[in-house]
Amino acid sequence: MKKLQTQERLMLDFRVLPVKNGFSLKRAGNMSKKLAERLIFLPERRKRAKEEAMQNKLRIYQKLEIPFGNVIHMLPNGINEESRVKIANQENAGGSVKADSLITTVPGLALELAPADCYPLLVTNKEADILALIHVGLRALLDKIIEKTFRMLDREMEILSQELGKKIDRSDLMVGIGPGICSGCYSVRQVALSGDLQKKYRDKLRERGNSDLRELNLTLAGMMKNDLQKEQIPLRKIREINFCTCCSKNKQREGEHLFFSHKRAMDNEEKEGRILAVASL
Repeated sequence: MKKLQTQERLMLDFRVLPVKNGFSLKRAGNMSKKLAERLIFLPERRKRAKEEAMQNKLRIYQKLEIPFGNVIHMLPNGINEESRVKIANQENAGGSVKADSLITTVPGLALELAPADCYPLLVTNKEADILALIHVGLRALLDKIIEKTFRMLDREMEILSQELGKKIDRSDLMVGIGPGICSGCYSVRQVALSGDLQKKYRDKLRERGNSDLRELNLTLAGMMKNDLQKEQIPLRKIREINFCTCCSKNKQREGEHLFFSHKRAMDNEEKEGRILAVASL
């Protein structure tokens, strides 16, 4: 990952991946109309905030040369719903799909997500025949979202191999891990002990880490990489944007935070927003 360049940049990307992709910076503005609708009560201000969020997104798509009508928005499942993987097709273009992982094999389709602090994770192959966008937070990890995604990728790659007349399998896959909250800002152990996590997830953490949650030594990034390696993705095929959504700052802009962060907004009572994570075949 190259060093963050000039102030003019509106997003970061993985240039080593063969798909169009981008992760917007805070200076590009809030990317969530839904958030604007939820947080702003005065109708006129809410309308302006939603229009602004749409314009912010359109600016990113113009830079990536992705037609907005080809975009499919991921709506992550709620905290009481099990994480699900879904296939995105042309019929979904321009709309939303409720899932924590979307997979497509349709050229030109784009998958987008507006995460709060969770990690957006991209999976593709070297010839850009297939693409997955995964919303990776603690609950999704404990629901085995990565395992579920790769199981579905296997099925789609088998179909694609027959259609294209060439073998496509896990040995071709590569992964990009976008910006997310670091272990210094988000302690899995503290979350497990806080009482905010449902019992079923605390039990799953005990299975993965330590029966005594006070001795738990797990991080989101570590759990994610461990799950990827279990799915036969070696570390050499994993690329990362090593910035934290909560604490990373742009030194060229007087210490301005690089990204919006839900946790930072809650801790500091600052204006909340969402970044955009997008990828397209």
